[in-house]
Amino acid sequence: MKAIEINRNKNQMTLRTYNNPVLLQNHFSETLRNVKQEEKDLRKKIMEQYKHENPGSSQEKVDAAVFRLTYEMKLKANQKSTDNDRSIYTFKPNLGRTLPPASNKAYYHSGKYEACKVLDEVKEAWSCCLNPVKESQGCNLRNLAAERWILD
Repeated sequence: MKAIEINRNKNQMTLRTYNNPVLLQNHFSETLRNVKQEEKDLRKKIMEQYKHENPGSSQEKVDAAVFRLTYEMKLKANQKSTDNDRSIYTFKPNLGRTLPPASNKAYYHSGKYEACKVLDEVKEAWSCCLNPVKESQGCNLRNLAAERWILD
């Protein structure tokens, strides 16, 4: 009984998502009609602009230029939409996407926080970088790799 009920639910779900061929063809025709109308408007705009820039050109030259410019615009739009990430076309895998960062950075001072003898306006500073803030980040960098062996 349970199998029959599951099969009935699957059939009902299939029927709900089913589009008959006439509806699919109508939808396709409508989208194609909209695309052609947008392209027609774009061609008209480009033709007016080209005629304004080149008033002495023949109708064949204008048509050829409009065709070329619309083709270039559509091609550029498709390239922008599909080629946002160029790294997918390399043979090397981009491990930065899949692996976590391998090291942690630690900043430290190599000097000593003491009375400053060099600068008159500051009483105390770090001897390595002359930073007057005691809780500062640090002037030296140490990479702490998580995978590295510690041989101390």
